[in-house]
Amino acid sequence: MSCHAVHIKRYWPTAVRLAIATAVFSVGFTDVASAYVGPSFMQIPNVTGDWKGAQHKNWLKIEANYWKGRGMGLGGGFGRSPMYFSGPVGPRKGAGTLVIAIAKNNPVLPQLMDRCANKTPMAELAYAESSDLARGPREMGPRPADMPTYFEYKLKDATFSDCPVVADAPEQAIVVSFNDIEVLNWQREETRVPLKVEPAKYQLAPPSSKTKSFVLTWFAYAHDVSDNQCPVMNAKPTDDDYYALMSKEDADKERATLKDKGINYQNGQMGLRGPNKLNVALLPGIVKDPGHAAPQTTVARGLNLDGNDGTGKPPAGICQHKNYVSEDGRTGIDNQLYTVQGCIPSFMGHKGFVLQFANNQMHDGLLSMLIQITGIDNEQNDKSVDVTLFYSHDPMSKNASGSLIAPDYTFRLTNNADFAHYTRRVHGRIVNGVVITDPVKELQMNLGQYGMPMELKLTNAQMRLEFMPDRTIKGVLGGYADWRLMETRFSTSAVELYMGFQIPAMYNAVKRAADGMKDPITGECNGISTAYDIEGIPAYIAPAAPPDGKDKLGQAPQAPQAPVQPPRAPPAP
Repeated sequence: MSCHAVHIKRYWPTAVRLAIATAVFSVGFTDVASAYVGPSFMQIPNVTGDWKGAQHKNWLKIEANYWKGRGMGLGGGFGRSPMYFSGPVGPRKGAGTLVIAIAKNNPVLPQLMDRCANKTPMAELAYAESSDLARGPREMGPRPADMPTYFEYKLKDATFSDCPVVADAPEQAIVVSFNDIEVLNWQREETRVPLKVEPAKYQLAPPSSKTKSFVLTWFAYAHDVSDNQCPVMNAKPTDDDYYALMSKEDADKERATLKDKGINYQNGQMGLRGPNKLNVALLPGIVKDPGHAAPQTTVARGLNLDGNDGTGKPPAGICQHKNYVSEDGRTGIDNQLYTVQGCIPSFMGHKGFVLQFANNQMHDGLLSMLIQITGIDNEQNDKSVDVTLFYSHDPMSKNASGSLIAPDYTFRLTNNADFAHYTRRVHGRIVNGVVITDPVKELQMNLGQYGMPMELKLTNAQMRLEFMPDRTIKGVLGGYADWRLMETRFSTSAVELYMGFQIPAMYNAVKRAADGMKDPITGECNGISTAYDIEGIPAYIAPAAPPDGKDKLGQAPQAPQAPVQPPRAPPAP
């Protein structure tokens, strides 16, 4: 089924929608190797590596990796607290295989290829993988203070057993085989460490003419700007892509074996289209860039995050990138994730199946996110206001047909620390009826089980919220996200099937488009500017109910409970 044909109807029963989503969201993260895209490092005997950083200096820098045959857990899972931090994902002992990708322009690569060609035995290799990047894709919360930033291994009796060359690929795959392994800096028995997070402490403002409160009815990528933004859409890989690097003899044999079944996406088979059937969903740089369609427009929603309109040299810490113009004429709009995802069917904002589903789950009671704006002296122009993001355990209330969320209901704050931990207050101002918040160094949000991603982390985050004549709000949240932690996580061909793109294509596109969080050592940008659409309706916010152990915020949607009736509005001053 193509992404164009997948729709989650709002009037379908919750159980039906939940079943479809479980299939879509879980297949992308099961039965695949433990892997990540991003830096890991290897120390090789008699080889001076290229890395110049203080940690792992003179080690070999690796662009992506996976442990062959190791399963990737969800990390938290559906219906459970995701507040965990995984230990090392590699094997603890015995023989195994590590597959790595090296940039073709790495000056050390010729030495590695020589060792591979000669099957040079190496008594020991040291290997270090990022604990942050190696986490399960559904894990949330901060890294514990005693957790190493890199897990370190000793690979014993190792060889570079395979290094198939793809001429036009930007990266080279190398298969590292070893007869034994030792984890050097992890002595715990548990594979995942449960995290204890504390609720943020912000005072709730009482209802008054200086306070406006809203429940969010839509929160998703701002990727649907116009009906004609994509003359060409991205699409899943084809059978031709799968057979492209096989010999004719091997391809004919596999076609005969598969017969009428076709290539299986859901079990990850389509991902094995790399040289010698290496996994391109996990090492997306080891094949030729298949090309990626981008929006053909100069207009995008978002914010000017870097204070530059695209003319002249980029500011410090920023990579050269395309700047857009907003729908209302503001220049210098930074939304490079729109450049990458704006022509992927499932990510096209209100049109995208993935984003529709995540928001419908909020509507069905999975999550209620709240915004409260306080200190309003003048709704048109005010030099100082505060904007607070809250979470409630009360579900939204719908009209009789279930098509609309009812306004002016009361939402009690949650006492679930997994969500209350992410409560955040930022300062701002109102200019011509628009709330503009000050940039904050880091903003984190819990977007729930089906959020995109579950835990949103933005640097240099800002909001722009407009009071609408019908008492609702519309706006955007913008900032830079680490592209290596994107929700697709470069995991399996099932993601390509359901979302409508090729992982190698998006990998190359996002590396080209990344524009923030510049690495001072490599000069590459690890962050990509993005914008989320925000829509909300008027609501009242009440303090949390006394703790009773029944706050189930974030678990599978239940039948909506009768909402608390709104308090009478205070008289006008």
